[in-house]
Amino acid sequence: MDARIAQTSPQARAIAGVLLRERGILLAWQQSDEAGLSDELERAYFLLDRVYPEMLAAHRESTRAQLRARWEAGTWHGFRRPEPPRAADE
Repeated sequence: MDARIAQTSPQARAIAGVLLRERGILLAWQQSDEAGLSDELERAYFLLDRVYPEMLAAHRESTRAQLRARWEAGTWHGFRRPEPPRAADE
């Protein structure tokens, strides 16, 4: 843990954790754009791999199978892209 974060209050650490997670998700979306993926199902797999690298293989395959089944049934159309962060003065 960064020493600056370790010296803050539990509330400040929680906020920092949320902000870091949001930045990580935005970075994963940016990487998926740069990867030139052909459809939203491929993007979903890519995002799952980037955002949840520690996901157990069996759970990953189960999640992929569920997304694929929903995609093929037309009941799921991809993850919703997060909004970019607003400037502090907005």
